[in-house]
This record gives sequence, C-alpha cells and structure tokens, in this order.
Amino acid sequence: MRALTALLLLALTAAAAGAAVPSLIASPTPAEDPATATLEPLWTRGGDDDEEVLFGVPRDVVADAAGNVLVLDRQLNQIVVFTPDGEWIGNLGREGEGPGEFQRPAGLLALPDGSVAAGSTFGARFERLDLAGTPLGTLHLGGDGPQELSL
Repeated sequence: MRALTALLLLALTAAAAGAAVPSLIASPTPAEDPATATLEPLWTRGGDDDEEVLFGVPRDVVADAAGNVLVLDRQLNQIVVFTPDGEWIGNLGREGEGPGEFQRPAGLLALPDGSVAAGSTFGARFERLDLAGTPLGTLHLGGDGPQELSL
C-alpha cells in the first residue's frame, strides 16, 4: 500500500506540475564521479524546548513555491506550516472524514496553485486545503472514470 501511495503521489506531482517524467538510462558506469556534500541545519522546530510546536509522527516534509515548509503529521492528522525561516505559521486539517479532514494521512503534496493536498490512507483520497486552512475539495482515487484536479 505504501509503494502504491508513493507511485500515486509521484504521478499526481508530475501531472500537477506539468512536468515530463524523465527517461531512465541503464549505464554500467556513473555519468559523473559521485559528489559529497556536508549538510548544515538551517533551523529546527519541535522537541522539549519548543512550546509552540508539537509533533506526533512526522510523515512527509515538502516546501511550497513560496518556500514555506509543510510537515505532515500522521499521528496528529495535521499539516504544520513554517515560513522559510522556521517561524511557525499554524496547523492545517484535523482528524475526521469531512472536508479538510483526514485519517492517518500517508502523503503530502504542495501544488502549483499554492494549495496543499494530504493523502488519506482510508478512502483513497486527497484532501486539498489552502494555507488558511480552507478546504478546496477532495480528489478521489479509483472509481469509474478519470478524476481531474483543476489547479
């Protein structure tokens, strides 16, 4: 189920971004020498010293076009939103089955129109929200015909 969700998220991301999926080239040797990078944290949030932000089980982290950082919390059924500098903006969504609600979310997408979509494990659907938390509709997977996502 996790692999299927990952494939669906990849397909939706590529479709939403209008990007072509690159071809794979089988090569016995790497095209270039491997590079090594040293990563430095820019900021951290959550933990014992952070009174604003509480995490249950973070599942996915994505950045939107504005550079905001969105963290999908699978346990708390919410999306935690930060500015590019790490300031907490707020939380989106909540547990449930209604508009803008999800149960055990399995994936997160930052869509080109500035909205976000959280994939629910139950019901094979993605709930779309704007950054103010307003529900923008549900994308259901499967069914009798193709589903369209208007951005």
